[in-house]
Order: sequence, then structure tokens, then C-alpha cells
Amino acid sequence: MIRIGNAPVSYGAFEVTVGHDDGVPDAVQVLDAVRDAGYEGIDLGPVGYLGLGDDLRDALASRQLLLAGGYVEIDVSGDDATHQGFAELAEVFDQFDAVAGDTEATFLPRPTVALVGASAEAVGESESARWDRIERVIGKAVLHCDERGYQACLHNEVGTMLSSQESIERALAATTAHLCLDTGHLVAAGGDPVAIVETWRERVSHVHLKDARPAPSGQAYTEAMELWENDVFCPLGEGNGRIEEVLASLRAGEYAGWILVEQDVLPRSVAAYELARVHQINNRQYLRDRGW
Repeated sequence: MIRIGNAPVSYGAFEVTVGHDDGVPDAVQVLDAVRDAGYEGIDLGPVGYLGLGDDLRDALASRQLLLAGGYVEIDVSGDDATHQGFAELAEVFDQFDAVAGDTEATFLPRPTVALVGASAEAVGESESARWDRIERVIGKAVLHCDERGYQACLHNEVGTMLSSQESIERALAATTAHLCLDTGHLVAAGGDPVAIVETWRERVSHVHLKDARPAPSGQAYTEAMELWENDVFCPLGEGNGRIEEVLASLRAGEYAGWILVEQDVLPRSVAAYELARVHQINNRQYLRDRGW
């Protein structure tokens, strides 16, 4: 069984904008938009944005929405740099606990973990030492998630340690972590989401479904801010994100779990929010028209 969800980032509310930009829509606007578009769940966004504890549970329940996941960044630049990320992971778990209730295991919220930080070269570290740390951090994240009753999912994203297809596959081969496949970020980085689904089918347990326009130069993007500033993410079916092929591969493999539609935008104006709302209605209809 599959459930289709949405995310605050599709309306301009995410870690880069909440608390920083004036044009960010409030939680009520986003929650109502997600419900009205016909999605079944929503990503947490920055901790506290949708509410905390009982307030979060009530906000979701009143709109018949489930919590689908929560994004966490862990800095792997050095051993001491990881502490804040693990503290934030614990905060995400607390919010999951507040709303999970008797949710069946397939649709429990997933912690989606991105590995960030300065490059090995920038801090004078060898690539082998960096990958040793990455593997240790992933192992620790898996353990922490298991202890709290949730499944750790690595999140691929342009500008992070897991951006390229090679880095994703290396992390999966060396650890037991599952993957939250972000299709748009992988395409923007020059990778192939269909190949990831087909090669690592048993480890893809969460999907952020994004379409992406090709880079003007034809080169892969290397910084996430480039994506947002250039409106790389677009409505489903309007980019080169191989959405139809990804969906066909998921269906062929009898994928079960969340598919979260994401179309990251910056909150440039009230008009931008209104356009985002329309886009998310259309994205949901795009999937309905294909039997999802």
C-alpha cells in the first residue's frame, strides 16, 4: 500500500526560510493547503513549525493528516561536529512519538538524515578518513533510530556528502541504512533515480518525488541554493526527472510506504505561495491520473 504526502518545503517553508524570510506562509496555511489538495500526510518541516507535542497532534488530526517524516542534518566534518545533529534527531523523535499512536509500521514517520559539512579537502582530511566517519555516523544513526522504534533513512541532497549516485551507493553498500530517495536532487546532481530504485529496491523505503529542470549548462548542480534560486524544481511532468519511469519502477517492485511530493520553492511573495498551492493541487492530480 502507498500513501501520498506533501511537505512544507513545497510552499516555501523549510530550514533555510523559516525564521529567516518574511514571506514564509504560516503552518495553518500550509496544513490547510495540503489537506485541501487531497494529500494523506505531511513532512514535519523545521521542528516546531507545525506545532509541538499535543498541538502538533491536534493540528494533524483535525485535518486527517498523518506525519510522514522529518528531516535532520548531521555534520560529519569532525567527530565533535556530529553532536548537534544527533540532538536534533532526538527532538524529531519526540515529535514522532507525540503523533505516531497506533500508526501501522509501513506508514510510521521516517527520519530522513542528510550528511553535511565541509569537504574532507577543506579540513585537511583524507577521503578514506572521511568515509570512515560517515560510516560510523550512519551506523550510530541507525542504532538511535532503532532504539526509538523508527527506521533510519539517508537523504540524498545536492551539496551534501550524499549527493552523487556513487556516494549514495557507497553508503548503502557499507551500512544497513535505508534510503529516502529524493528523485529531483539526484537528477540535479547528474544521477539516475530509476537505477537506484532498481538496484536498491529493498533499501528504498521512503520517496521524495520531485521533478527537476536540467541545468542550463547541462552540468550537474553542486550547491542546493543554486537549485532554489533558479527554480530548478518544477511541477511533476514538466522537467527531466524521469517521473513516469520512477513511478513505473516503484509499481513493478510493489513499493509500499510514503511517496512525498516535493517541489522546493523560495517564499518570494504572497503570489508565490498561491502559485505553490495551485502547483500542489495539480501535482496530486497528476498522480491520481496515473492511478496513484
